Amino acid sequence: MELAFEADEPLEEVVARLRTAGYEPATGVVDESYGRSFRVCDPEGLSLQINEHDRELHG
Repeated sequence: MELAFEADEPLEEVVARLRTAGYEPATGVVDESYGRSFRVCDPEGLSLQINEHDRELHG
């Protein structure tokens, strides 16, 4: 199972806060057709996808 969330701020800021809290992302920020995303695992190992929606591209 995987959960996905949408950030309303630049993903680099989310990644920086996660690292400060001790969570290392499983992937780097990648470009997708809808915007950008990265993955991180929660303390129990559940994969979380964090998305940044490109509003200029898709409204």
